[in-house]
Amino acid sequence: MIYLMENKFCPHCGSKLLPVETPEESTWGGEIHMVCFNDECRYYKDSWEHMARCGALSTGYRLGIDPRGSRRPVLVWSSEALKDHIVNPDKPLSESEKVYLRKVGYILPEDWGNL
Repeated sequence: MIYLMENKFCPHCGSKLLPVETPEESTWGGEIHMVCFNDECRYYKDSWEHMARCGALSTGYRLGIDPRGSRRPVLVWSSEALKDHIVNPDKPLSESEKVYLRKVGYILPEDWGNL
């Protein structure tokens, strides 16, 4: 199971942000971002109308925080988009995933003895 050193919450709705492994083929190249998946979040709900006014039909966005701590909109095409990329806390992690997660502020259960 994966635990955050600091819980991160959406500034718009207060929901806990979830770790999402971005698709390898994306411009983020497999990085883990923290994303708000609250479908009732005002930021998310208002995004559909905002994007339509900008000419991007059938597109919305969710709040995301990249590994460097920058907030950014994460584009989605449906309420289910990217939910299949939420990091499964029960899946065994590779060594490279462990190194990366520690770098971005996670504490893994095996590290608890070092606290």
